[in-house]
Amino acid sequence: MKGIRMAVLGAALVLGVTTVASAQEARGGGGGQTRGGRGGVARLMTDITVSADVQAKIDTIVAKYAAESRELMTAAQASGGAPDDATRAKMTEINNKRNAEVRALLTPEQQVQWDKNVAAMPAGRGARGGGGGAPPPPPTTPPPAF
Repeated sequence: MKGIRMAVLGAALVLGVTTVASAQEARGGGGGQTRGGRGGVARLMTDITVSADVQAKIDTIVAKYAAESRELMTAAQASGGAPDDATRAKMTEINNKRNAEVRALLTPEQQVQWDKNVAAMPAGRGARGGGGGAPPPPPTTPPPAF
């Protein structure tokens, strides 16, 4: 009986960890470039199709500004954690420059869709191109008792 309870508890633990990891990935907190890099521009490119040539230019722009952002974040982490207001302002400036350069590559019709996508971003994210924000609160439901 004790072995069955331990097996069920272990399975519940694995399921819980998997669910949390999936939720983090879905909101952009778990995987590589979804936070501000290509993921931020990819969300802004929703319903916009560009040629391979334009996409290559966009990827170059994104890579250039991602390197600058990474330097700022590395410096902020080295100094003890979360970025200060000055660092956040620099990040916003970098993302605004990146977004302006990408937008300039689009046709007027695509720019209209781009602007709609920027406006549809959650508050405070449009100018920064994604990322950031507070994590969701922990679940309030207690675990099941066995």
